[in-house]
Amino acid sequence: MVIVDYPGLSDVEREFRRLKDEKREGEDGMKGVFSKKPFLARLKRSFDLLLTSRGIGWAHQPSALPPAPTCTRKQFIATRLLRIAFYVVLDAAAQTMTVHNPVLMSTTLTSLVDHGLYYRVLGILGFAGATYARINGLFCFAGILSGIFGFSEPKDWPNLYGGLVGAWSMKKFWGRT
Repeated sequence: MVIVDYPGLSDVEREFRRLKDEKREGEDGMKGVFSKKPFLARLKRSFDLLLTSRGIGWAHQPSALPPAPTCTRKQFIATRLLRIAFYVVLDAAAQTMTVHNPVLMSTTLTSLVDHGLYYRVLGILGFAGATYARINGLFCFAGILSGIFGFSEPKDWPNLYGGLVGAWSMKKFWGRT
């Protein structure tokens, strides 16, 4: 019901606006009323909004984003392909750690504590590494497809996660990384 209420009860043209359209004209503060634009222009704007699942480049984008890429489309696609190759290797290594971990291979019902801290940490790192690699790999793949078909620019695809160096508190971890 929220999906119907929010656009129905809010000023859609002010809240769902592109940041590049911030140059305002007119006394109402809007560059142009989109409801009076041609159908194809409104359809393109709606399609652009649909494709930005994170809201990058729109007024509702997250406040703490990693820096946007400043490269050409070809360089962006090449770097994302290299990242995908890295994530495939990381996923394979993480899966190997998980599959060959004696804690997770045990056919008897033994306690995890009996296997020691080393193997428990390896199991956690394996699951976390595989999850991280798969999420980032799919994100890079979506960025490549969007770049190839011209749906967006490289600047619309900042990294999915920030660096762990800035995550020295829980607030910083959830807010910046």
